[in-house]
Amino acid sequence: MSRQPRSLGFTLIELLVVIAIIAILASILFPVFSRARDKARQMSCLSNVRQLALAHGMYCSDNDEMLVYTLYLAGIEYPNGTVGTRVTWGHLLYPYVRNEAVYSCPSNRHKWDGGGDPFGGISINPFMTYSFVVTSGPSPASLADIDDPSTTVLLVDTGTGSIGGDPDGFLALWQTHPPQGFASVAPRHSGRCDVAFGDGHAKAMAVNDITGEQPYDAINGHPLWVPRKP
Repeated sequence: MSRQPRSLGFTLIELLVVIAIIAILASILFPVFSRARDKARQMSCLSNVRQLALAHGMYCSDNDEMLVYTLYLAGIEYPNGTVGTRVTWGHLLYPYVRNEAVYSCPSNRHKWDGGGDPFGGISINPFMTYSFVVTSGPSPASLADIDDPSTTVLLVDTGTGSIGGDPDGFLALWQTHPPQGFASVAPRHSGRCDVAFGDGHAKAMAVNDITGEQPYDAINGHPLWVPRKP
């Protein structure tokens, strides 16, 4: 008598067991993949702030060790081909970078389009680049004005998702609720933010290490942001 071939089909119980195993594996692996994606974005952002800090160093070398202007008014053609009069630190550093993507944090929902305002989630510390406490007005500082560039914040994650919920901007402050026109630091990377210092090195830091409210001010500011003495 010939034997009937065994059916290879799944029973309902077997199918449910397979689905349950897949669901368990997915619940384990998806957070791992999410953390890996976030880490990759954080490393890309860290590379961006480091490139901008190095571009700033080259700018200083070409301009008698004067730090970059944060903002002034003059006619300019922006990288995207539009024309305006608002010149920011981002536009001044662009000849040393030649890549709009470098100005944006990959985890920030806004990206710089190469236009008038470099809003991409990376902002500059005006208390380093402006000599507020060295002269009577906001003129650019020189490297000689900085007590220790290696411990002075130059660039930092800001904007969308920041601790103050503020919009994007290209000027950063340590305050959790900065005045209009300024952005506060944004701990977008698992509670940390990427920071570049005046000497060109960059690292991820806990947000509490670089923020604070009063009594910090332009004269007695946060030690990582205003290290100079009048």
